[in-house]
Amino acid sequence: MSKPVVSILLHKTNVGVAIVAKCRPTKKDLWQAAKVRPCTYAAELVERFHEFFIGRAVDVRGEYKQYYATEYGCLEEFLYQKYGMAKPCVLALRDAIRSDRFLGLKKEGWGRDWQMENLLEYCPEGLVALMASVHAAWAEDGHEDQV
Repeated sequence: MSKPVVSILLHKTNVGVAIVAKCRPTKKDLWQAAKVRPCTYAAELVERFHEFFIGRAVDVRGEYKQYYATEYGCLEEFLYQKYGMAKPCVLALRDAIRSDRFLGLKKEGWGRDWQMENLLEYCPEGLVALMASVHAAWAEDGHEDQV
């Protein structure tokens, strides 16, 4: 059984959503961290969250290392040049870029889920609250945040 990833940071950028986590979490990791039972509405929401934000995200760090490290001088330049991410967005991700954490990018237009899009667009604090509750549930069991 893999250890749940409890801290997932979502950064809305000009080209989509950047996802930062210790590693790429699985649905099971999120279900365990959120303490949801299978076949429930809560499990469905967590699954949709995972599919929309994490499942459709490109591992930009892995892509950069495998294919583009010789072409671009650094990951920041890669995000700016290849994906067209605005410099302020790249700067906002600087700490994540310099760490070894998972860095994903779910570009706008890569699949639709109106409920998840609206949650991010109109209620970013809703996602913060969702992730805070996942973190709190995990910490409640005496585990430490590993991110």
